[in-house]
Amino acid sequence: MFEFQHGKSMWDVARQNPEFNSLTNERMAADSRTVLHNWSDELDCANILKRCKDAIPTEGGKGDYS
Repeated sequence: MFEFQHGKSMWDVARQNPEFNSLTNERMAADSRTVLHNWSDELDCANILKRCKDAIPTEGGKGDYS
């Protein structure tokens, strides 16, 4: 989608535009903090996995993540 909109890849734009490159790096770092979770707390892990399971549509439902 990005390449279609801008006529070049996100990485090409980042190479050519230092401000965009910085924003891209900050966004990827923020995503990493979200994805990389401290999985040592078993109760917290169980709650996260339950919410993931609840968000998966079953039998034609839309899931129920809130």
